[in-house]
Amino acid sequence: MAKNLDKEKILDVVRTMSVKYGFDKLTLADIVRPLGVKKTALYHYFPGGKWEMIEAMLHSEEEKIMRKMEEAVAGESDPREKLRAMVLSVLEHTRGLREMLDVPREMAEQLGVIYGNIELSFNRNMIGMLVAILEEGKLLKIFMDIDTSQLAMSIHFIMHRIHPPLAYVESWPVLKERVDGFLNLLFYGIVRPECRPVPEQA
Repeated sequence: MAKNLDKEKILDVVRTMSVKYGFDKLTLADIVRPLGVKKTALYHYFPGGKWEMIEAMLHSEEEKIMRKMEEAVAGESDPREKLRAMVLSVLEHTRGLREMLDVPREMAEQLGVIYGNIELSFNRNMIGMLVAILEEGKLLKIFMDIDTSQLAMSIHFIMHRIHPPLAYVESWPVLKERVDGFLNLLFYGIVRPECRPVPEQA
């Protein structure tokens, strides 16, 4: 076994090769080639083989994004700015990974998979963070009295579908404008207040 081999080095290669080939087509040969080791060396760290490595890589990416989101949200006091910071932190991480791996635009959907389009703890944690921000906004009388769980799931659904293509917007200021456009629609809608339906009385 190579002396300098460790889990992080293996996961770095798994991340790169996953984007290049996709999870299904990725083979152990693709992973060991850049590491310069035999396949048996991988089983020392990941007895479950390729899919255990992929799962570990996904969890590693989840942890990185969660840390970025938590740091971004902690730096803001207004719930509206917290939502904005949260969305932008995910996009910033996606863009960084795309640039690092030189992923072509047509592989944007693969990045979506890496960021939790399968049911992992990341999705639950992200929705939990959204609920907390929405609840804070309700408490401060900034947001309406809304079902925060349902709205959080809707925002989460939209975020996962817009952030891979937005990672390919070349200009960061333009990307921020598009995020602000999405958030303005979320916060204020397109219907004038006087044209909104009157809530039914209980």
